[in-house]
Amino acid sequence: MNYKEQLKDNRWQVVAAKIKKRDGCCQKCRSKDRLEVHHLFYTYRLMAWEYNHDSLVTLCRACHEIETDATMYLKDQIKVMLMNGIFASEIIEKLKNG
Repeated sequence: MNYKEQLKDNRWQVVAAKIKKRDGCCQKCRSKDRLEVHHLFYTYRLMAWEYNHDSLVTLCRACHEIETDATMYLKDQIKVMLMNGIFASEIIEKLKNG
């Protein structure tokens, strides 16, 4: 089952409804329009509805798109750094020290 199919699955719909009810609004801008549930991270082989609810957050569609784009950008930048010979431990050290 691909990700789009998972999001149509009743099990995801039940979880998403619970998260939206818990949060009540976009947790970034406080909007109550066009709410969606965002996975803060993905774990290989977990279905959309199998995540701990603490790793799910309600965002409006606009904020969800921004967060998704930002996550992809970060992943791409980390890949570039690793491909340029910067070790993961060095990246972590830079993040810790600013």
